[in-house]
Amino acid sequence: MTKEKELLDDIKDEIKTLACDLFKKYQKEAFKDGKNYVKKMEKDIKRWGKLLALGELSKKDFKIMKVLIINGPNINMLGIREPDIYGKDTLETINTKILSEMSENVQLEFFQSNSEAEVIERIQKIAVDKTADALVINPAALTHYSIAIKDALKIIGVPKIEVHLSNIFSREAFRHTSVTASECDAVISGCGWYGYVLAIKQIERKK
Repeated sequence: MTKEKELLDDIKDEIKTLACDLFKKYQKEAFKDGKNYVKKMEKDIKRWGKLLALGELSKKDFKIMKVLIINGPNINMLGIREPDIYGKDTLETINTKILSEMSENVQLEFFQSNSEAEVIERIQKIAVDKTADALVINPAALTHYSIAIKDALKIIGVPKIEVHLSNIFSREAFRHTSVTASECDAVISGCGWYGYVLAIKQIERKK
């Protein structure tokens, strides 16, 4: 067995997952004829094998990273709620923008709730069901007082970054405190919707 074949066999499951995700993406957005994309993917797989053998790619380049983005209370009202602070984009628009910035190795899941209990349960699900490889969370108002969310974050062992659309440190004094930040690897505040993208790129860089 050649080194190229051995490396490809070792990552065949990751390649299949990546190929399926890419096929769905391009079939929907660009390719009317799915067969053309299958042929392209077959060529790519052969090329990947050569690059792997040469050491120009590693197995981690084929792994899909599942990232859960959690948004807390009132984030569903973006576009209506204080546009001078949060902008005019709706949450749906922001999610679309985030998706457009993702690499092919990242799979996103979006979750928003106005309920503290539902946010906690969704975080706990990561620990129990291993449903995400990383977490980006905007706890919104819960940031400033939810010890329960802080404790839930402590349970999960995946990379996690806290994000805020606005600069919480330039607003009312009560917003300057984050009780959840100490359980996250980093905090990004004041970069608008692109803060979510920065968080994911940082997680990718560190993985």
